Amino acid sequence: MGSWHEIFWRKDPTRRRILIICVLTDAALASLVPFVNLYMSDELRAPSELTGLTFGGYLAVETFFKAPAGALSDRWGRKTVLTLGLSIGAICSGLIGTCAAYQPLLYLFPLAGLSVAAVFPALAAYIADTTEEAERSAVMGVLNLSYMAGLAASAAGGFFLHGLVGTYRYSFFGTATVLTMALLFTLFLLPARPPERSLIRRRTDRVRVRLRALSPPLLTLALVIGLAQFGVAMLVPVIVPFAKKVVRLTDAHMGIGVVVATTVWALASVPCARLSDRFGREQMIRLGLLSGSLCLLAIPPTGALQWFFVLLLIVLLAGSAWLLGFPATLALASELVREEEKGTAVGLIYGGQGAGASLGAPAGGLFHKAALALTQDEKFSLAFPFFAASLSLLLASAMTLFLSHQIRSWSAVKRNPDDPPMSC
Repeated sequence: MGSWHEIFWRKDPTRRRILIICVLTDAALASLVPFVNLYMSDELRAPSELTGLTFGGYLAVETFFKAPAGALSDRWGRKTVLTLGLSIGAICSGLIGTCAAYQPLLYLFPLAGLSVAAVFPALAAYIADTTEEAERSAVMGVLNLSYMAGLAASAAGGFFLHGLVGTYRYSFFGTATVLTMALLFTLFLLPARPPERSLIRRRTDRVRVRLRALSPPLLTLALVIGLAQFGVAMLVPVIVPFAKKVVRLTDAHMGIGVVVATTVWALASVPCARLSDRFGREQMIRLGLLSGSLCLLAIPPTGALQWFFVLLLIVLLAGSAWLLGFPATLALASELVREEEKGTAVGLIYGGQGAGASLGAPAGGLFHKAALALTQDEKFSLAFPFFAASLSLLLASAMTLFLSHQIRSWSAVKRNPDDPPMSC
């Protein structure tokens, strides 16, 4: 397996262009969610229930349309869907920046979910198209690398701009500008893949493509990643209260932690992803989920300020477990289907991830409230979602054993002779 330099700079130049587009897109879209939240709640004084409804609509649109967007990239081409998604994101971001009241955001922000739904499956499918199986996970790791780097850069830039001008509004114009740059790179630098089949065959083969893309192993894989994301999302409503009330972290501690974590995760993204190219997709998915489960289980007992650096190390390991498993999941999904179905496959994985996140966040809040009502112990109630999340990841890890059996059975019995080999 080649080095980072060989994989990205001495091989297909399309990979370098995808890397640039990933970084630009993630830097823009990673800032959209937190700054819309701050803009609606802090500046526009939107009622909390309407803010929650707006974000619920955004997550629902993103989740529901990821699989269809991936399927459309199989039919219309990756570049077409990516161009459409970036255009929607740039327009919606610019319009959000012009809003002086919260009411238009009830519609504009969920519409922006179409951008995320279109962009990430198309990028993942583009990566699958341009890489060999032997190094596909490593290149998929670019999605994590660009997200971490983009999150750090956009958050720093957005807060700096807010401190300078006193409003979050201009950050959305920045988002629109960066998305427009990514759009121009896509239009002028990314090659459009030539159609592999005629339009007539696409129409007659439509049912077969859909059924192959919805094969049992792929659906199980989507369920595994959905269950894992469900567990991770359960921590969303309790992570900040746990850090402040249980661990007694200050804003300075959390700021240092975020900077260190995003930096380490960005640097570890591709090396972690490359392990599945060397040792196998399913094994690394299983290992990532199991180690993530153990890390989440270890966080509550270490919840004290004097154990800050130990706690930070556990958090770093938990994040690295995700970096280990998610690129392997995308790579495996692209290998379970034929060439013309890769977009549908990665779209299903992203759809499962979004569904898990949509259900996990409210479940975490409900678990916290239920534990508090039963025990009247605030520390335990804030720690309880960590235990529930650990169990969720453990179940997902156990499901990968069934997935491996399913892949072997499906490969031996259900596959067509002209299909590509499947990973085991």
